[in-house]
Amino acid sequence: MEYLVVEFGKITRESWDLIQNMAEAQGATGVIENDLNEEEIDQLFGEKAMTSSFESNLMIDELESSDSIFNAKVIFDKSSDHSNAFIEYVKNELMLPFNLRNLADCDWNNDWKKHYSKIEIPNFLTIVPEWEKIEGQIHPREIYIKPGQGFGTGTHETTRMCIELLLDVKEPTTGKINFLDFGCGSGILGIAAKKRYQEALIDFMDIDENALDNCLYNLNLNYQSVDWSKVILRNDFYPIKKYEIVFANILLNTLTEEKSTINNCLAAGGYLIVSGLLADQMDVLIEEYSVCNLSLIKKRVLGDWGAILFKKVGDEGNF
Repeated sequence: MEYLVVEFGKITRESWDLIQNMAEAQGATGVIENDLNEEEIDQLFGEKAMTSSFESNLMIDELESSDSIFNAKVIFDKSSDHSNAFIEYVKNELMLPFNLRNLADCDWNNDWKKHYSKIEIPNFLTIVPEWEKIEGQIHPREIYIKPGQGFGTGTHETTRMCIELLLDVKEPTTGKINFLDFGCGSGILGIAAKKRYQEALIDFMDIDENALDNCLYNLNLNYQSVDWSKVILRNDFYPIKKYEIVFANILLNTLTEEKSTINNCLAAGGYLIVSGLLADQMDVLIEEYSVCNLSLIKKRVLGDWGAILFKKVGDEGNF
């Protein structure tokens, strides 16, 4: 397999947020930011980078607090044509300079692995990249993910906030819970729900067949049997059942377009966790969903991103 890499030099963080949103919408294989080698680190941080007191975590803090992103990359599978719309958007709408290069599968595999490591969700679980999984072992407090094919690897603020908001959902007293991972990407949110609620029945839905393939792959990484799950293409999905908890970690325009379907999927008393939002878009989303008979439970902000936990207060809301 071959990949097309769209490379950016120094860009603003605001531009990078727009680039990531468009990359996700066009089904990019992955995104990488601040991909710096030692020489570039020396140039960027000067003499500080040469001192023993300049630890890697301090460098990460400085990069994350910077208004700029350095050496960002967006990767597309060359077998798809989704990169065309992305490139036109960057060229004509954002008017940003970029370079294109081809990358062989073996190079990509070696290149992107260095950007992923274990991610801790305190008091809950650890997200583990596939290559760090111990063969033959499945730990109840670990999620195993093959990064790079479906969005939602645990590295992005929106994924982390969705998982953390899941911990704010009141524990049910009886019965099995029906979950919907609406726009599932890698399936990480639905898998996190299964880790918390062992008796849960979970439907994974996405518009992208490649994402669903990656989701199914990840399900099999985590469970010997996945008979508690369904993987559904958006065109084949209809809200004919009610779910006690719905995840929707997608873009604002999609959350707006799909609000009727999402609302009709949610059972009375059920919880809706939404993200994929920039922090300054949260009030817009809350206003959009004000017709859905939802009660705002909690808002979270991490970096530039926001997430919201709603609870449905009745059966009304069809529109």
